[in-house]
Amino acid sequence: MDVGEWLARRRKPEVWAAVADGQRERLEAAGVTPLPPAPVPVPADPDVPAEPSTAPVSPFERDIGP
Repeated sequence: MDVGEWLARRRKPEVWAAVADGQRERLEAAGVTPLPPAPVPVPADPDVPAEPSTAPVSPFERDIGP
């Protein structure tokens, strides 16, 4: 068993909440604390226009025939 992986999993907020009280107390006594919750991503503002693409345009996209 990889102790590092076990410990990293126990520190995840969703797993930490499911750990038994006694085990949580022993982990805290050993200096193990839960990780902070992941930040909630902020959705893009729909009123802000997207940046124009800088990708090269193919002849087809420029409406130039072969």
